Amino acid sequence: MEAALVDAMGRQTAVLLQMWEIVVQQREALKSGRLPVLQDLMRSLQGISAQARTEEASRDREARRLAAALGCDPCVSALAEALGDGGGGRLRGAAEALTQAVKQLRAETQLLSRLVEESLALQQLLLAEYRRLEGSMTGTLPNMDFRG
Repeated sequence: MEAALVDAMGRQTAVLLQMWEIVVQQREALKSGRLPVLQDLMRSLQGISAQARTEEASRDREARRLAAALGCDPCVSALAEALGDGGGGRLRGAAEALTQAVKQLRAETQLLSRLVEESLALQQLLLAEYRRLEGSMTGTLPNMDFRG
């Protein structure tokens, strides 16, 4: 009975780990300045995030279905308690794997976000410096006509 929920949690975990791998690749591409690769990875992440939403809905549906059959709340602790040792243990294991995948993805996403913010700040600093240099250079150069 719990097998459908455990399977749904496993699929969701797998998708989140795929997302994590893409975010790690995005971080590496950002650090090395590979913009085309970063853009491709962003498109990949958009596609897989749709799959993650689908798997989340599936997991939620299975949890509600099992909770209705067992007469409990659709949360892991209540479902595991209602299932007993065998089924409850499998459910807790799947929930732990899913929780770890969420934490891993969240941590990597936060790291990528900080890197993007730092990159943006550096770009703004460089742009301001170039503009300052451009302004000081135009005042010191004589007016020349390079037309032939």
